[in-house]
Amino acid sequence: MKDRYPIFNQHKDLVYLDTAATSQTPDSVINALQNFSETAVGSPHRGLHQMSIKATEAYLASKLKVARFLNVPASHEVIYVKSTTEGMNLLSFSLRELVQREHNIVIPITSHHANILPWQRLAEGSGMELRYVEGDETPTYQHAYWEEAVDQNTDIVSVPWVTNGLGIDYCVHHIVDLAKANKAISIIDGAQIVAHQQIDLTHLDPDFFLFSGHKMYGPQGIGAVIGRRQLLEKMSPYQVGGDMIEFVTKKTATFAEIPKKFEAGTQNVLGAVGLGAAIDFLESIGMDKVSQHEAAILKYAFERFKAHPHITVYGPDSLSRRKGLIVFNINGVHPHDVASLLDDLNIAIRAGHHCCQPLNTYFQVPATCRISFGLYNSKADIDALMDGIAQVLEVFQIE
Repeated sequence: MKDRYPIFNQHKDLVYLDTAATSQTPDSVINALQNFSETAVGSPHRGLHQMSIKATEAYLASKLKVARFLNVPASHEVIYVKSTTEGMNLLSFSLRELVQREHNIVIPITSHHANILPWQRLAEGSGMELRYVEGDETPTYQHAYWEEAVDQNTDIVSVPWVTNGLGIDYCVHHIVDLAKANKAISIIDGAQIVAHQQIDLTHLDPDFFLFSGHKMYGPQGIGAVIGRRQLLEKMSPYQVGGDMIEFVTKKTATFAEIPKKFEAGTQNVLGAVGLGAAIDFLESIGMDKVSQHEAAILKYAFERFKAHPHITVYGPDSLSRRKGLIVFNINGVHPHDVASLLDDLNIAIRAGHHCCQPLNTYFQVPATCRISFGLYNSKADIDALMDGIAQVLEVFQIE
């Protein structure tokens, strides 16, 4: 599979284990980006000339691919943003008129900062309570903790389907159902799941689902908020300017219908084209095969890590509760030293707090190492990593 990714032709010895941060780009996506740049650049929705028309067609075609790929319900709309982070900020700003003072927002302690800071801001500005679901010492998903946190005064429940700081695969169907039972708005951060298994949003039926293209073999700078039309129609636009208006006077303005109301300015058509090509790439392989391949790599790496006397693995012990990544530390070695020494061996991993400082505080661990997997990874990459870890232990004279 590595032969589909030009980056590995340029860096033949690279072992890339940081897909949860940004995935590498396959040749078909690069070709689609180049072809559009050479043949169809124009401003979408803005002109009657052929370049503008081609750009508009490419932009809308990309959205149709997203809707097909995720089986988006007819009751929902696809809104393009630059990332999951921007999408969360859009929601926290635009939902402020639909929440009530002294009600609450519920998120897990495992959340990425993008699922914490926007809700902190909304809570501070609206007099709401921000509640964290902490769970046990793992912490793993348990129904009782969520059922205790979510109540009739909950207005928003926002949860990552898979956590980037532990790799926990949450039971999001139960959480969405729990939110509905309490008439709360359900939001799913899908950044760490969308490239790893088949998603059926019609079956799940959350109010909002967000993801980023650069974690699913697409380019950086493109992502989506998929939202329930009934709620979007009640929400104020997050940004204002060109292309999202109906009529403007000197002192007033009316706004276009959704989704355009939430897509101010010239949109990232090149990114949309790349996202569509990434979807084509994944569909050409088949999401069942994607899941099977990554599950095998995860199992192989997890078993080798758990058997290692100098490695501490964080998160659930059950592989059925994990997806796509492993967070760990080498006992007696700072994670930054681990990552730096491995980089000298052309092995790319992540080290730090992974934008999950409340989670690290919960564990009382300031930083960890993280490996995450993509289609280009193999068991040979894990073998190379284990050889690299042996060299790290040798440098620090740990036996």
